[in-house]
Amino acid sequence: MTESLATVIYDGECDLCTRWAETLGRQSGAAQLDIVPSNDMLVRDRFAAIPAADFSGSLQLVLADGTRLQGAAAIERLTRILPRWRWLAPLFRLPFARAIAAGAYRWVANHRR
Repeated sequence: MTESLATVIYDGECDLCTRWAETLGRQSGAAQLDIVPSNDMLVRDRFAAIPAADFSGSLQLVLADGTRLQGAAAIERLTRILPRWRWLAPLFRLPFARAIAAGAYRWVANHRR
């Protein structure tokens, strides 16, 4: 088995998050992503350094080197990892794009339930 490039940890108790993770899984192709729900106790043990509130507060992306990104920053990195999403990556270089993405992500995260 090949080592994964990254682990995507989503809020497994959130219907929107679960549907998004399923879509991500279908679109990831050969991107070598582990896509796992945060409510899996093995995930909590494996990533014990991540505070529990972070798991339910935003998407977590843990790269193979241990780097952790969350929320909009995780989405931005996924646009560079996933072949079907690469066309979106240059948008993050536009002025204010990261701030807008972070605000939009936070709004959705706060209103998803």
